[in-house]
Amino acid sequence: MANPDQADSDGDGTGDACQVVEVRTCDADGDGDVDRLDIGLISRARGSASSGPDDPRDANGDGQISALDARQCVIQCDAPRCAIQ
Repeated sequence: MANPDQADSDGDGTGDACQVVEVRTCDADGDGDVDRLDIGLISRARGSASSGPDDPRDANGDGQISALDARQCVIQCDAPRCAIQ
């Protein structure tokens, strides 16, 4: 059922509540890139259980956030030296 009052922040004709958002591994802050901010969030979560199979902080998918996840994400940074985008 169409809902003309629903927000459509990206203007694609699909309301925000119905929008499918792809989760990128290592993009812990959800801003679309992997940078130093994401590595910091992953590092601060070390020793925690992941929030589920789509948790971007759990790069190796083992259910735990660890230094291994942070290291794996460093090589996925979008800019040299993991510069903030």
